[in-house]
Amino acid sequence: MTSKKIVIGKLNNNTHSLSPMQYIGPGEIDEFKKYDKIFVVCFTASWCGPCKKIKPILKQLQEKHISHCTFLFVDVDAHEGLCTAYGVRAMPTFVIFRGGVVVTSFKGADPEMVTNEVAKIERCAYYHEFKPQMH
Repeated sequence: MTSKKIVIGKLNNNTHSLSPMQYIGPGEIDEFKKYDKIFVVCFTASWCGPCKKIKPILKQLQEKHISHCTFLFVDVDAHEGLCTAYGVRAMPTFVIFRGGVVVTSFKGADPEMVTNEVAKIERCAYYHEFKPQMH
């Protein structure tokens, strides 16, 4: 896995990019919400055992889905406001965005759940059938 930045979109003649698997804060969330792409945001902590356990699996998923979605992380200790905004009460919590809206969220270090949710959203995005989750 490379730390090479990927283009997430172009807005007002400016190209915006993020590195897959990077840690982000409020500014980056506000930025990527402008684009019609799938973003899987994992709320995590350095001391969280299940978070550490699932991270290699997320790297594999990122490599497999690099053209469709981008996996990113939020450190819950550094960004408590984001945790409150997205209802994070356990780690890891996954919040999946498409087109700037939350399409689903779930908690737990279950690789099968992450894989299934990403596949489902990719299928729905392909058929333009996703229904945003209301917060």
